[in-house]
Amino acid sequence: MTAVDLSQTALDIAKTKSNININWIQSDILNLPSTLGQFDLIFDRGCYHNIRYSIASQYVKSLSKLVHPNTKILIISCNSSTPPGITKQHIRDDFSDLDFNIDYLENITGTDKLLKTQRDEWLLLLSII
Repeated sequence: MTAVDLSQTALDIAKTKSNININWIQSDILNLPSTLGQFDLIFDRGCYHNIRYSIASQYVKSLSKLVHPNTKILIISCNSSTPPGITKQHIRDDFSDLDFNIDYLENITGTDKLLKTQRDEWLLLLSII
């Protein structure tokens, strides 16, 4: 298992909560080390919707370097028509140009633990065509 985050602080906090063997990498998702290789499953919780408005195409291209024909990508993103949220149309637009198939897309209710509030989120499952 590999975990990537731009923030070393976030990685350090995650390390203290983990009791499994994880390869921790401090890196920009848009400039990942070439040594990462490809994965069977990619999970994104919060990255896509935070960078979507400025560099969505670069995010999708970066993901495409990490996949093989059987890869699944699970993304949980804020569901809102205003930044940092995304809409169903954003998802369709962003992932339609490359070989991604939207297998599952559903609005769910998520909880912001920091703010102790609930919000609409997208649960998105992609596969490679």
